[in-house]
Amino acid sequence: MENLTVLGHAARIAPATVPLDITEPTSKTQSGFLSNNIIPLASIDDIIRFQPSVYSQNPNGPGMGKAEAMSLRGFQDGQYNMTFDGIPFGDASDLHHTTSSLFISHFLGEAQIDRGPGTGSTIGNATFGGTMGFMSKTPSAKRGVSLYGTYGSFNTRAGGIKFDSGKTRFGRAFLDMQHEETNGYLTNSAERRSNLMFKDVIDLAPETTLTFETTYNKEWQYTTQGATLAEYAKYGKNYGLCNDPSKQCYYGYNPSTYTSDFDYVSLKSRLASWLTMENQLYTSGFEHDYTESTDASQTSTAANGVTFDNSAGKKVATYANDIPGKHADAKFRSYGDTLRFKAHTSYSDILFGVWADVQKDRRYTYALDLSKNAIPVPSKTGSAYSYDISDLNTTVQPYLEFDIHPWKGAVIKPGVKYSMFTRDYDATINKSTKVPMKDT
Repeated sequence: MENLTVLGHAARIAPATVPLDITEPTSKTQSGFLSNNIIPLASIDDIIRFQPSVYSQNPNGPGMGKAEAMSLRGFQDGQYNMTFDGIPFGDASDLHHTTSSLFISHFLGEAQIDRGPGTGSTIGNATFGGTMGFMSKTPSAKRGVSLYGTYGSFNTRAGGIKFDSGKTRFGRAFLDMQHEETNGYLTNSAERRSNLMFKDVIDLAPETTLTFETTYNKEWQYTTQGATLAEYAKYGKNYGLCNDPSKQCYYGYNPSTYTSDFDYVSLKSRLASWLTMENQLYTSGFEHDYTESTDASQTSTAANGVTFDNSAGKKVATYANDIPGKHADAKFRSYGDTLRFKAHTSYSDILFGVWADVQKDRRYTYALDLSKNAIPVPSKTGSAYSYDISDLNTTVQPYLEFDIHPWKGAVIKPGVKYSMFTRDYDATINKSTKVPMKDT
């Protein structure tokens, strides 16, 4: 037998590394792994799936569509905290996140997963399940232009360009833009997505920096609502939507558009030799505008039929072959501020600050006859609307924490955080009762 010798190099950076200064089970994905092992168009769920205790499933392929079952230590999306550059964010209704409408991997410098509830200084509305923290890239000190792209299965193609200003009198900045299109793994579930990020870091003084950052993301797709085991057996395991306009499963009846943005101004300064301050003023927004058939997994024409009623609740007309559906729009805009101070003494660090957030939310849906140019379909209540809701959510979280160092290498972290959350609810048509409702 011949001897075979293989020479190679071990990976310099592991998919998940453990910081040495942690007090809870924490791991992070570093920039080297992101740039060398993760495709540029990847969504945040594709990045963190390499971390311990994280589960994510993306039916339409990596970076395509939203992760339907992302979890951390068994906690489902909405039951754990998520931050971007230290700022918490999440949907107004139940704190969930639409992963495919957020930041792509090429915009990120690091992802850190804290699998504990955090300390007194951990801000966010769902910290009990842990925290997924994402940090944006740091602008380069060198001027340059870089192109990137990828092509893969299911006619997936993406390309982008990044401009680095280098160090100028206006700071160190970059502009990163990418566009992606794909047919998707699931049948008739095509998607296209565009992303943009701009970041500028200005050195106002030796110990003071001012940061401007903005991101914009837009995604368009045909959205599948799942399929039955019988449909998988008949059409294949990658069945998503059909190509028959006479059925509710027709892809043309199920378009979705997601748009989001995240913008902030941050001032970080050393006020004294023992005191630092960081203040982040931000706004973020999200909108999901979509139309869908009543049951996009339905492959039988027997499930079709649309009935029109008048305001008296009486049937006006029934069209047995028409496609029933709905149009819906859900959007919110958050405005907030995070103010953090850190005071250093001989035996401890004192952390204190406050997070304040106001979120305006609006969501509604109404029934449609998709066979008749998507005209509204009044129900027995006299309205086509199933619900029409506006709410205003206010969060205030002040905190105080002591990082006590009784001896070198040891830390004790007592702390206290107060959380106030208020929802002002105003429904023209409430979701369950179908009547107006106002409450706090």
